[in-house]
Amino acid sequence: MRLLDRTKDNNIVISTEALTINSFKKIWERDKTKSKDRAIKELAFIFFYCDFKSPYSAYDEEDKLQVISEELLGKDKKFNLKDPLIVEAIESYKRTQETFSMKFLKSAKKAAIELINFFNNIRLDERNANGSPVYKPADITNALSQSVKVIEALDRWEEKVKQEINLQESKIRGGGQVGYFED
Repeated sequence: MRLLDRTKDNNIVISTEALTINSFKKIWERDKTKSKDRAIKELAFIFFYCDFKSPYSAYDEEDKLQVISEELLGKDKKFNLKDPLIVEAIESYKRTQETFSMKFLKSAKKAAIELINFFNNIRLDERNANGSPVYKPADITNALSQSVKVIEALDRWEEKVKQEINLQESKIRGGGQVGYFED
């Protein structure tokens, strides 16, 4: 079940099921305007921030917050990640779309980011108490060659997750959706 989706012209579509989830309903109802602009922007933010197929999914959390906020709100404005309704809705959205494969991929990407940080902080002139190099060039080149395998494995795993998502969202003949009790 897709709660929020993006149309071809990049508008966010809110499913009727989404408004039955308490956190989404509260966001919708707290916007008292007829146009629901604030609610739509907040729900769009949640979609772009959380959705696995979001164009911003490759960003780290802080950059993602900044870029999406600028896109939806304008420069020098950010969505409030301390707003209890936004936090609750983010958690709800993540729970509805996350499979075991996604959880595994997310953890693996987190470890890969740690590798990036490791490579960014290597200092070849760093010495231990004995005066020997902390990092030997051979160790670094070996780690780099192993990293290529890690990236390839992550790409394959990400492709598997995308196939899993497409299978979940597959349509039946005639354009209908697969029912809850159908396989």
